[in-house]
This record gives sequence, structure tokens and C-alpha cells, in this order.
Amino acid sequence: MAVFHDLNVKCGEDPRIAAKCIDMLIKVGFHSVAVNQEIRLEKKIPTSIAPCCPDIQVSQSSKAQIQSSGQDFHFYDRVTVLLESNSQIHHVHSDCIQKFDIVAIRPTTEKLFQQACMNLEVDIISLNLMEKLPFYLKIPPVQQAIEKGIHFEISYAPTIRDSGLRRRVLANAMDIIRVTKGKNVIISSGAEKHMEIRGPYDVANLGRLFGLQQGIAKRSICENCRSVVLHGEARRNTIKSVISCRPIASLTETEHQKLDRYPNDSSNKREASPVKQDENCKRKKTNRYETI
Repeated sequence: MAVFHDLNVKCGEDPRIAAKCIDMLIKVGFHSVAVNQEIRLEKKIPTSIAPCCPDIQVSQSSKAQIQSSGQDFHFYDRVTVLLESNSQIHHVHSDCIQKFDIVAIRPTTEKLFQQACMNLEVDIISLNLMEKLPFYLKIPPVQQAIEKGIHFEISYAPTIRDSGLRRRVLANAMDIIRVTKGKNVIISSGAEKHMEIRGPYDVANLGRLFGLQQGIAKRSICENCRSVVLHGEARRNTIKSVISCRPIASLTETEHQKLDRYPNDSSNKREASPVKQDENCKRKKTNRYETI
């Protein structure tokens, strides 16, 4: 059974509006949602950014539907950083931003877009599709971002919210698909009201309008979104997505058995090494006498 995700529900001033959006997502068949808050970085690094999820309470009917379906519904905290200058780049790596489940970035210039693709530790690059893109999207930086596991987002709610924006969003979405070739693309709602939510199969059909093939369009709300969540876990819990450290008490029994195969201390090897060296010296001497 396919698991559908919507990784962009806007977090406004009133949490009840976001709760209605989540109720609608549960009703139409989604299994996880990311509540998104957009921030504009100032000169100083923010000390803390409060997530929105704890303030959102879904209705009892939604809870009953989750229990009857037999599947868990997952909430994720997301932050989208508006990147406007080079001085803001190091702010993205601050702890108050990296602690979020999903980190997205919205660059406003071509140089910042290249920096986001090649150097920044983020999960999603989300461009403003409601306006004409201020730069031409090139394939090389986009391919580097795809190799790093970064995904590119297309939000469909503006096409429902305003018919005048529909043509602009479609044109920009096709431009994203042109440079990505359909790889690492996710489709989210970006909804501000519950009436802007559509069902998962309707969203997949919208992906066909954007230029995606049917299988890739469905993947953009299933597997690709799951990859974003896993990329966020690797970003938070590892160093450069390479090394992960965990306490020994959290290891399973099979993992303990694997560790038992390796020596705990190199001193055992050092203690055994002089004996082996003496044996090797004796063998060399005997071989030398035999040759003489």
C-alpha cells in the first residue's frame, strides 16, 4: 500500500487553520504531514525557533480515522529559510535551524542557488514559483544537489488559490522538471487553507500537467518524500551524513554480537605481538642455517 506525504502545510498565526488542513489531509488519504514555517534571517543568528507542531490539535474524527486505518500518522517540523545574501549562508548551519526535521531553503539569486546546491546541508530547495524566476536554472548545480540527496519542491496550492498564477507556476514547474529530468522532485500543497488540499491521486494527475510521467508523479508524493525525511534524519544524527554515534546501551542483540567479533582494545594485539616476533625470528634463523 502506498504511503502518501505532504511536506508543506503553512503554519500561520492561528494553529486552528493548520489543524483544519491536517484534518483534510487525513480525510483524503495522506499518512504524514510537515508543518512549515518560513523565516527571514537577520544579521544576528536566532537563538531559538519554536516549532509549530506542538500547538496543533487534530479533531477527534481524524484521530478515529487514523486508528481505524491501522497506520500511524506522522508529524514533522519544517523550516524554510529565505536566503537573500551571502552573509546569511552560515546561519543555515546553526543549531536552531538544523534541529528541525526538514530544512528547506529558498535562494533568491543564482549564486545563492549554486551555494545551496553544492555547499549547504539542507533537505529541500524550494523556489518561489509564483513569480518569474530571477535566474536561469542550469543542469550542473542541480545534478550536484541530486547527488547529495537534496530534493526540489513544487507546490500546487497557488494554482488553486489564484487562476492568474496558474500559468506562471506551470511554467516554472516545467523548468524544474527540465533540469532535474524528474529526479528528486516532490509535490506538496503549500496550503494556507483546507480548501486548497487535494487528494493524493489528484496531486499525481497535477504532476502529469507539470510534465512528469505517471509513475514519477506518484513517486513525488510517496518515495521521494520518504527520502526527504530520511535525509533529514541523517543530517541531524550524523556528521556530514557519514558517521553516526550511538550509546552502547541502545544497540540491539544482533549488533552486540557483531561488536563481540572485534577486540575491544588494541592492547591484546600488542601483548601478543612480542611472542609472534620471537617465533618469526627463530624461524628466520633456522631457515638461514639450513641454507648455509
